[in-house]
Amino acid sequence: MTIRTFLVENGLYQPIDASFLLDQVEDGRITFDAYCPECKSSSTFKRTIAEVKDRVVPISLAGNSPTSRSKRVAGFMPVTMICSRTVAHIIRFEVELSNGKLVKYGQSPSYADILIGSLGTDLKELDKPAQRELVKALRLYSSDAAIGGFVYLRRIFENLISRTKIAHEAEHGLIDGYDALRMKGRIQVLAPSLPALVAENAAVWDILSAGVHELAEADCRRYFPFVQSAIAQILEREAHIRRAREQADTTRKALQAILSEVNGVASPPHDADD
Repeated sequence: MTIRTFLVENGLYQPIDASFLLDQVEDGRITFDAYCPECKSSSTFKRTIAEVKDRVVPISLAGNSPTSRSKRVAGFMPVTMICSRTVAHIIRFEVELSNGKLVKYGQSPSYADILIGSLGTDLKELDKPAQRELVKALRLYSSDAAIGGFVYLRRIFENLISRTKIAHEAEHGLIDGYDALRMKGRIQVLAPSLPALVAENAAVWDILSAGVHELAEADCRRYFPFVQSAIAQILEREAHIRRAREQADTTRKALQAILSEVNGVASPPHDADD
């Protein structure tokens, strides 16, 4: 585990062996890259020197080995990370070091806010229900409820299939026996109308189902970022297809209107006497 993972991504109230931190940090100095919600872009964050001098010097004086150092230092430590782009942009963490264990008790902005912010315009391009459910999935995952996050990712996938079925049947007619099909069968019959990424990543459904019914919380937490990324890519592709259709429809209507005008100019009505 890295310093960044512990501070930014790890859940609250989870004791972690402190030796990894003391191995990676010299005199309390910390630097990592993360999304800055204020800059709305990725940035490099560094810990304040004043905070390092004030709170972390005892760690470097407590012993030679990581184990002896971590056992001899205890107490709450603020960790304030400053954005390299703008010093007013900060991420704050509250950490306790006790009996060789580190526990994160607070974080602002939260990991969920950082995750959601990092999606940026990609999230805004999704329809409102998909936005809400993706945000809920990310908040649950960031709150150490990855199984709950899987539930919402699965709902997003199911709703995508339902939307596609409605659009497909509107164009091609009803699908016989659709309700009796399992999800893989539904994906196959709807393939011409689905984003190609759905068929290419059909295993996503199996993983989502396993996450809801079989996998442990730790497994769901480990798999969530990859499954969420696949779902996000599928939704982005769906949004791209929808925009392309809308643009094509707008262009077609505009061309028809222009053609009508051109024909009207080219073929003016003849006078009855002519």
